[in-house]
Amino acid sequence: MKYYDFNLKGSNYQNDLKLLNEANNLNWDYVKIMYSQEEYTNALKNENILRDETEKLGINFDYGLEINTNNPEELRKLTRKNRSKIKYISCLGGNLKINRAALENRQIDTLSRPYYHRRDSGMNHVLAKLARDNNVCVELSLKDILTNHLSYRAKVISYFKEILLFQRKYKFPLILTSGATNFYDTKSVKDFLSIFNSIGFTNEEINNAISTVPSNIIDFNNNRENMVIEGVCIVDDDL
Repeated sequence: MKYYDFNLKGSNYQNDLKLLNEANNLNWDYVKIMYSQEEYTNALKNENILRDETEKLGINFDYGLEINTNNPEELRKLTRKNRSKIKYISCLGGNLKINRAALENRQIDTLSRPYYHRRDSGMNHVLAKLARDNNVCVELSLKDILTNHLSYRAKVISYFKEILLFQRKYKFPLILTSGATNFYDTKSVKDFLSIFNSIGFTNEEINNAISTVPSNIIDFNNNRENMVIEGVCIVDDDL
């Protein structure tokens, strides 16, 4: 089984390299290094150098785009503009209009942290159905538990539990990520199992969220340009 962390926060070449080194030490097989729409193009300048380094390590990575906006129309425009060029697009949630706009949009891979800066989980039955029907993933970040304290940490855990209940009922794709901004924030697969077990996830649910679902997203996006509609692809006659 291969393990995937789809949210390491990119910042510069040196920090990204440290993140990749530590993720490799912690037995992750593949990571997404996430950049904002303002910083993504500059980040690509380091891609070839980083790939040369990661060949020595044995860990794979790709850059991803995290869209951060409170305007649903801007979200749609940025998604249309970048979808053909970028293999992974995530939208930072929290604003309820953005949560809905992201889950309605099949061109978006992941709604990240729908509970962000909210007093609730940011999910409900309607949004859970949208996530399932449009195959948009929902992301929970381990860092939101580890970097908060006391009552707010308890609230975040309750949000995770509520989203898990929605996932069990509606079967939308769910991923768990570290949200690491530096190598001190990175956590091992065993850490994920231990922490998420303690708040009610089964081993199977955790493995699905850090292995099966991320792998499915990669496979889907590798075939996206040949896809006429979901489930129907253009096939090369020479194959």
